[in-house]
Amino acid sequence: MPAANLPLRTQFSDGMIVEFHSVFDGQSSWWTPNGAPMTEGLYDPALQGNQMKTMEFAVLVKGPGAQIWNATNIRWSSTDTPLGFAGVKLASGRAADRFRLICMRPPTQPATTLKLRFALKPEQTPVALKPGFDDVITATVPGLGEVELSNAREIDGQAAVDAIIPKPTEGLQVVVVARPKGGSFIPALDAAIGGTDSKSRTIRYRAKLGDVAEFYVRLRSYDRWVEFRDISQKSAAITSPSVVSSEDEQKTPTTNPSKTANPAIDPK
Repeated sequence: MPAANLPLRTQFSDGMIVEFHSVFDGQSSWWTPNGAPMTEGLYDPALQGNQMKTMEFAVLVKGPGAQIWNATNIRWSSTDTPLGFAGVKLASGRAADRFRLICMRPPTQPATTLKLRFALKPEQTPVALKPGFDDVITATVPGLGEVELSNAREIDGQAAVDAIIPKPTEGLQVVVVARPKGGSFIPALDAAIGGTDSKSRTIRYRAKLGDVAEFYVRLRSYDRWVEFRDISQKSAAITSPSVVSSEDEQKTPTTNPSKTANPAIDPK
């Protein structure tokens, strides 16, 4: 879609609103997505506690309906610097619809593109293996392929399991999780996020095997996205930002193959 009025905002057909509001330099200055200086932004920086004093992007996410957003069902990225994610503190408590994307290092480019992905559907757990009860568990997952967990054991005192998972498509998060018998989280010692290219990979966890209730594969689809393009990373460095969404892309008509140029001479 063409460059939007500032702040940059897009609204989905179900009422969900995603807005890129402003940029904060981590010190005292705010500016709009196109670099125009602002007197104040989306929140009070003094309440946030940015210890690194690095640049932040202020975004607002509402809906659809009573949907609650957090670091679990939102993914984020920048074409320039790695980003952290945090909620916004208000004097009266925590805001439900305002978020901070915190640059983990100073920007290197005058402008960047930010992409936010959203998971509207509940997570899936197509495969779960219980140590001592199951040797091998497999399932065929639509859009992913055959997933397998096997050979739960201990390696040097650490719980371990073998996983075979195809490479997921963009927007599909795959995690192999060890659920403890007590508590809610066991950290992985090896890469547990993403596929294994359909090859067997051993994943170890910081726990004894006897403390693991089950290993399971967790799937979450972040199939809705918004891209904010040409965002100024310096006050008064004017850019021409725009916003595009997954819904916009779905509306884009496909080219009629019968009207394309001869592929033998069509320039690439």
